[in-house]
Amino acid sequence: MNLFKLISNKKNYCYYYFRHSIDFKNYFDQKYYLEENPDIQQAGINPLKHYLISGGYEGRRPCADFDSKYYLSKNKDVLESGLNPLIHYLQYGKKEGRFINYNEEKESDLLNEKSYLNWIREYDTFTELDLSIMKNSIDDFSIKPLISIIMPVYNPNIKWLIEAIESVCNQIYNNWELCIADDCSTDPGIHPVLSEFQQKDPRIKVVFRTSNGHISAASNSALELATGDYITLLDQDDLLPVYALYFVSETINLHPDLKLIYGALPI
Repeated sequence: MNLFKLISNKKNYCYYYFRHSIDFKNYFDQKYYLEENPDIQQAGINPLKHYLISGGYEGRRPCADFDSKYYLSKNKDVLESGLNPLIHYLQYGKKEGRFINYNEEKESDLLNEKSYLNWIREYDTFTELDLSIMKNSIDDFSIKPLISIIMPVYNPNIKWLIEAIESVCNQIYNNWELCIADDCSTDPGIHPVLSEFQQKDPRIKVVFRTSNGHISAASNSALELATGDYITLLDQDDLLPVYALYFVSETINLHPDLKLIYGALPI
């Protein structure tokens, strides 16, 4: 039965939960609480009573691991409910996978990142031989669609912009066009970089807008340059893996009736 239905009074509810929860007793360290809160010790207040009735809501820790302030700040629903943060965690949050302190959250993030990097190494890393085989297989494609890449540009980091454009130039599938619209950048270094790329490769088309229209208008200006069979978007500071357009083209050959293709690239 839900404990809320048994006892509505907050004080009685807290003591009821404490008496019936071994987990709660494991999370409350009386010695730690008194050492971290000398005002409680000096006032001669029962530490458990203080934490249950007011300390938890004030963000005081019941033990070294459970950060009440962090738990309340990360879980606004708990703060709004008025429920003691530790009681909420033990009754709901633990099963829901909520974190009890900042370090636990970061450790989880690092674990997830490590798992993702392992996945990339296992399934999304190609050798030079793999890439060579892919490149040679393009000759067998019955459909070689022209892919138009739309890139709106406004005052980007020049180094990142160059890397983004080069990542397109390095594609093993070469039937593409890069359509760039500069949205009236105020950085004087942008214009010569884009002009140089345009002169080097006829597949790169650039329009220089005379007024700043923001990303939607700039994207539409770039789209006006496109003549391809398929359209894709690329941010001014993103990178395409060398095999990105290859897999798009391969997918089109396998499923020629497709109207929309979605892919998440690990960059």
